[in-house]
Amino acid sequence: YFRSVHQGVLKKRGWYNLSWKDRYFVLKGQQLEYYSSEGAFKGNEVAKGNINLRDCHVSEHADSECLWAFAIQDVMQNRTFYCAALNEQERAMWISQIQQASKLSSRMESNQQDLTRISSPKPYKTFFIQKLIVSQESQGSQENDQARDRELLRSNREKSGSEEIDVEKISIEGLRTARETSSFYKSLSILLAIRLDRIQMEMIRMASLKALNDRSILPEQDAKERLRTSCIRTFGLPLTERLLRTFKCKLRRPELRKEVKMRIMFFNRYVILDPLIYGPVIDLQSQLMPVAAMESVAFKDRYQQTTLIIRVSTDCEGSSTLYNTFELAFASCHRAFQVLSLLKRNIADHKASASTEAAHRQPSFASILDRYGKVHRLERRSEFALAHRTASIFFVFTGQVKLKRLDDVYKILDPGACFGLTNFVQQKVSGHFHAQVGDEQTTILEIPREVNELLEDGTGADSMQAMFYHAVCVLLEHESRFACSAYLFSLLSS
Repeated sequence: YFRSVHQGVLKKRGWYNLSWKDRYFVLKGQQLEYYSSEGAFKGNEVAKGNINLRDCHVSEHADSECLWAFAIQDVMQNRTFYCAALNEQERAMWISQIQQASKLSSRMESNQQDLTRISSPKPYKTFFIQKLIVSQESQGSQENDQARDRELLRSNREKSGSEEIDVEKISIEGLRTARETSSFYKSLSILLAIRLDRIQMEMIRMASLKALNDRSILPEQDAKERLRTSCIRTFGLPLTERLLRTFKCKLRRPELRKEVKMRIMFFNRYVILDPLIYGPVIDLQSQLMPVAAMESVAFKDRYQQTTLIIRVSTDCEGSSTLYNTFELAFASCHRAFQVLSLLKRNIADHKASASTEAAHRQPSFASILDRYGKVHRLERRSEFALAHRTASIFFVFTGQVKLKRLDDVYKILDPGACFGLTNFVQQKVSGHFHAQVGDEQTTILEIPREVNELLEDGTGADSMQAMFYHAVCVLLEHESRFACSAYLFSLLSS
């Protein structure tokens, strides 16, 4: 039994009917109940609903109809509730009370665990036997992880199809020995790294100015820019993403036998489905579909060309792949054909840009990774602190990595991409970006900065070093061209 901690009148937005209605809210312990009126609460009537505050997330919410709105994300019901207070002071009070109730639930769970541990003591010998078993199991699991990492690096080299090292393929007229060729490509890589570093810093500066412009000037003038900024902040998209087009449609769900009104928004590399069909702010339950995950898009039938079928792939653990199908209905054939053309063009552009071989599959890098590489397995949405603390080369093997400057994302790396090249070549730690894992488990391969000293030992070291730095130069040149085109595109679109 819990006494009422806080109560009062708030506006609440409906789940199906999006209108705002007055409700009387009562906060009791970890439950937030709401009634039709204050008289219904005092008359001991049944509450119209309740919100479980256990591990909930509460934050301010921008809405065009209600000024002092806030959102409560109920983890247990997998639903987001939208409420609004009468003024700013009441909203701050409600948010504070709800956050305290959520923290109370975690403290009660920890106290219960402490009581359970104290009430059931273990014998002295049993404790040390269990400790020995746990240490042996952890040692065995560590050995299994190391063996699995070795097997991953070995299979990566086999898939690269690497052959014997032949320095004659990259030799330059006038350079007689492999050592001279190695020194040339090493010096060239330093020049390319300095140029790429300058371009990247200029891109970060431009993106930061664009973000400052979005926060101060554009939100008051352009509703399209406000909508773009809302999408970028909600899903953590790069600041260079541009909102191309927006359409109204209906999302059909055969399993539920109903249609849901949506607006579909097209960005450079993403498509967003938003249940809030109007306004400059998107809903927290919007769906993000990367263009890279789209397998196919086509009309449902050739006679009634108003419905599109989009097939999206979802990678699972191992080699299995699941497919989600989205059925979108439009008001006219012309509008459906516009969306079909835009999606096909985006998919074709992405396949053309991703047609190059993955960096970690190149023979020179695959050979170095097999000998000296390291494997990092990271949980979803975790920070990869090693990225800005050491001058190593990192390759995204599976998953996704977001490079962030302060709180803004300026680049998203998919499998096959790499980062840290300029730091490795210049043997410095710039620390101008932070790496964060995306929404799935990610595997990152590392070539440590000590590989220069390691390559100088053994037979054929000069040839291997020459091939390695030649691959580094090719990758730096490719990154520089991509960065220059992205920089010019940001200048033209700003």
